[in-house]
Amino acid sequence: MELKEKVSQIVELVGGKENIANCIHCATRLRFDLKDGENVKLDEIKKIDGILGAVYQAGQYQVIVGTDVEKYYNEIEKVLVPNSDTGNKVENADNAVKKKGVLAVVLDTLTSILAPTIPAFCAAGMLKVVLLTLSSIGVCTGSEPTYTVFSNISDVAFYFLPLLVAASSAKKFKVSESLALIVAGSLVYPSFVSAVSEGTAMSIFGINIPLYSYSSTIFPALLGVLLLSYVYRLCDKLISYKAFKALLVPLLSICITVPITYLIVAPLGNWGSNILGYAFEWMFNTVGPLAGLVIGFLYPFLVLTGLHQAMSAIQIMEVAKYGYTFCLTIALMHNFAESAAAFGTALATKDKNMKAIATETGFTAFVGVTEPALYSVMVNDKFSMLSAMIGTSAGGFLAMIFKVRGYAYVWPNLFSLPSFIGPESPIWALGICILTTFATAFIMPLIFAKLGFTKFKKNE
Repeated sequence: MELKEKVSQIVELVGGKENIANCIHCATRLRFDLKDGENVKLDEIKKIDGILGAVYQAGQYQVIVGTDVEKYYNEIEKVLVPNSDTGNKVENADNAVKKKGVLAVVLDTLTSILAPTIPAFCAAGMLKVVLLTLSSIGVCTGSEPTYTVFSNISDVAFYFLPLLVAASSAKKFKVSESLALIVAGSLVYPSFVSAVSEGTAMSIFGINIPLYSYSSTIFPALLGVLLLSYVYRLCDKLISYKAFKALLVPLLSICITVPITYLIVAPLGNWGSNILGYAFEWMFNTVGPLAGLVIGFLYPFLVLTGLHQAMSAIQIMEVAKYGYTFCLTIALMHNFAESAAAFGTALATKDKNMKAIATETGFTAFVGVTEPALYSVMVNDKFSMLSAMIGTSAGGFLAMIFKVRGYAYVWPNLFSLPSFIGPESPIWALGICILTTFATAFIMPLIFAKLGFTKFKKNE
């Protein structure tokens, strides 16, 4: 089936383009915000060739298509272009909390904003992995001019994180992207950065500006652009004379938003980021093995529901603030657990069709794409799912004991393993965690089958 035809079917089965208030994508899923969910036919979507699954989670209708998701999204954008100026997102914004609930809206917002930035962080993270590998094996010392240039490139995404967040926030909150970049740019403007580093006082209207470093932060820019969206709409509403709108609305929006962001919004966002970072740091440092056990056990479920995207914010902040992340290590263990559970199911089952599917998806999970295994194997056999959860839990538990951590924000997969090796995270510790994770998840389906729990015991 042609991609264009598949996309047309998906759009039709979610109620037509008029029913789509918003559509974004993450690494493997199309995520729809719909005006009316009554006419959505998830079971029919699942039957489309190439579609791995379709679920309703966190207030969104999610269609799992795998690594070709961007191709699907680009086709959907072509379909939705005529509706791009209808104001659907703005008109429905006030009712979003009532329809979805606060938690669902927060998760949806974080996912919508962070998903477009993840390719930049994966590229930067993998570049750091390459540089780390080259310097570790003695190809270079790390002081060469060329190495320095590429090292700078790998830091850009993290240092200018507020700008990346602002660009995607502008799309989410339906406000001018250029104005959003001004708001975020004010937080990393050289004179402000110098004032922060030197402790030089800055004030506006006689009020001292709190001096914090906002490079590598998420929430100050996000909240600043959110404020901008409301200020802009208010100014646009109050200034009725069209001849003045083009001049005064942008001017007033910036003159109002940036000072408030400096004085109130950005410090609040910074405190929120620090509290979240400190909470996870405390949890890993105080009850580390237990935290790894619990988060690891829940992680396959988080991926299944798409809630793992919210963890990206924590992982990015950890890398930016501390130079490492424990959360990404658990995500890495999850990939190997999904792969092993799929292989274990393939060996345990007598169902030839499931055996072939589990074997194939086991290989894709092994290299880092877990959704095919999740939606083809795990959702069809809860004991296969439980095997992956137990395996990830075991890996997370050991990872916290050995303090295995990721030193760069990367797509956790087989090829990014060097980023999890460092002075406090030796290769032998990483190896033990991976082998334990894989062995545990692989053997559990065989145990469940032996006990007669799995439904894949015989040919159907």
